[in-house]
Amino acid sequence: MIKLFSVKAGTRVPALERASADLTELQLPGNIKINFPEGKEKPMHFEISIRADEGMYRNGKFLFDFVIAPSYPYDAPKVKCKTKVYHPNIDLDGNICLNILREDWKPVLSISSVVYGLQFLFLDPNPEDPLNKDAAAKLQESARSFESYVQRSIQYGMQIDGTWFPPCAPNGNWAGTGSGFTGRIDHHGKGRPFKDGFSAAAAATKEATTDAVDAASDVAEGRGNEAVGYVEGAVKGVMDKNFASKDDENPSTGAQGWKGDIHGRGRDGFHVPRG
Repeated sequence: MIKLFSVKAGTRVPALERASADLTELQLPGNIKINFPEGKEKPMHFEISIRADEGMYRNGKFLFDFVIAPSYPYDAPKVKCKTKVYHPNIDLDGNICLNILREDWKPVLSISSVVYGLQFLFLDPNPEDPLNKDAAAKLQESARSFESYVQRSIQYGMQIDGTWFPPCAPNGNWAGTGSGFTGRIDHHGKGRPFKDGFSAAAAATKEATTDAVDAASDVAEGRGNEAVGYVEGAVKGVMDKNFASKDDENPSTGAQGWKGDIHGRGRDGFHVPRG
């Protein structure tokens, strides 16, 4: 239950009263959080973060901005996704295709209804009613390939159809640039783990394994050229593991310790070992 200020006696603001009541009654699970950027005394504007713990979008954390209009509850809240995500029902500007935010909104519905509707989008994306038509087409073409794209973008960041989707996994220490993906790992001193719990050697192994799995999927689905790219990434990812392992044994001197950079573009077969 969220404790908010109470409206002063004698002042009646129906939208504010209803929104405050909705928020007070809101019961959120552990993977959903609420934040009031302007303070709890202004409950007509707040943010909801959802961490998907299952499905295609597992491990991703997604932020939504809510603005409650003076006409609430007769009009639905205005909701935008502030996290750039590869999703058939969320476009690149953060607009969301959710029926209860549009034609199916009714005054009997609440903020809780919207929050759980947003959570459902990450459990069951709907390619039949898309805002991102390219993502919808990919999902309809191959759910396995689509999930691979989603997981790569969540964990490492990925360029898809000319758009860069930055990583949004909450416990990662990855930064990405360029096409495909680039994972950068900074390790300070010998034997200390990264923020995401991987040493440089383990991270290289993780990347190589991901490439190998994607290669197998592409072979199974008849995309030979893509599979060759992933195999290249998998083989050279093992080389990165060896480089990172040597660094782990012999860290350089200085305040920064050493940095191991792993660059992978399995999609086009280009994988640069650590230099």
